[in-house]
Amino acid sequence: MLAMIEDIERAVNAGAYRSALALALTIPDICGQIAYPEIEGSGTRYRRWFNQYVKKYYKTNKMLTAVGVKPFDAYACYKLRCAYLHSGNSRLQDVDYIKTLDFFIHKDGNKYLEDKGAALLNADTFQAYETHIRLNIAKLCSVLCRAGKEFYFDLDDKTMLDDFDINIYPESDELIDTED
Repeated sequence: MLAMIEDIERAVNAGAYRSALALALTIPDICGQIAYPEIEGSGTRYRRWFNQYVKKYYKTNKMLTAVGVKPFDAYACYKLRCAYLHSGNSRLQDVDYIKTLDFFIHKDGNKYLEDKGAALLNADTFQAYETHIRLNIAKLCSVLCRAGKEFYFDLDDKTMLDDFDINIYPESDELIDTED
């Protein structure tokens, strides 16, 4: 887990944001499987883990909430994971409260610059009918990594993570004999 998080951080620092995002979006999947093995369905586990470990890093703007604008949340993150990992885009399916989801990179690489959002309001009700979100991609990756580290250090039995990694060996001319 920590090696994977280090890879994500290296990718962000190198400006490989798409690679970092693809790997970072898997953190709630992995951790959710370990934290909630009794729950069927990856989406439910993903959202529960996000709400427990990641949500605190995304503040709710009370003024926007008052007009019906929902923030980037567990459901939107899960749908982003589905869209990006399966289709290579950020078009969220079945998330009617977000019209568009885009990303930005701060010119100084600031991971802590707040996300941006805009809403179109109904002139009669002053309620949002269309929300556009632009996420700081470095922040999203950083927050997912921070939450993953928190989960890792809270985990009593680190061997539970053994099945959630790949082995990468130095180059060798020898093949590994897998038979006994």
